[in-house]
Amino acid sequence: MPTSLNLDNVTQALKEHYKPLTVKNMVYKDNPLLALMPKYERFGGENMPIPTQYGIANRRSATFSTGQGLNTATELARFVLTRVRDYSFASITGETIKATEGAADAFLKYATLEIDGAIQSLTRSLAVSMYGDGSGQIGTVGALSANTNGTGRTITLTNSENVTNFEVGMVLRFADNTTSALDSDTLQLPL
Repeated sequence: MPTSLNLDNVTQALKEHYKPLTVKNMVYKDNPLLALMPKYERFGGENMPIPTQYGIANRRSATFSTGQGLNTATELARFVLTRVRDYSFASITGETIKATEGAADAFLKYATLEIDGAIQSLTRSLAVSMYGDGSGQIGTVGALSANTNGTGRTITLTNSENVTNFEVGMVLRFADNTTSALDSDTLQLPL
């Protein structure tokens, strides 16, 4: 006969309660372009074609016969949006949750801190990607150097402003260019 579960046994399965507006505020707070962009939140199916008109029918002239003789049509194209994945995880032990849940026991709730961090990490990825080319590139290496013993590596970015795309603890993968396969080697920041 199974034993009954109490709250301590199911702590791992409990969620921090976030109201939808709270998450939106967290996501948009430091990302003004992301906040301004219109969102379509009911994307179903395999993909979503977006037709776009980029030229008008230009059959006009100050002369009737000239305008009638022109043969330019409306110019159309379409973009096809496809799904992509981007994951962010928070991992917290039940013991850590219990040890930090009371105001008398801790300065902050670690569960909230970790979950907020996971949301912020995913938000930064989305916001940075909005300025990218779709390849996932967050910076271009101008130079990579190391001390003679192989420690103390230094990465010099081609565009120093891209430093804001990097975080402490981030694991980096490299490629020769945006269409090349990723190298199998990784580097974790700080180097």
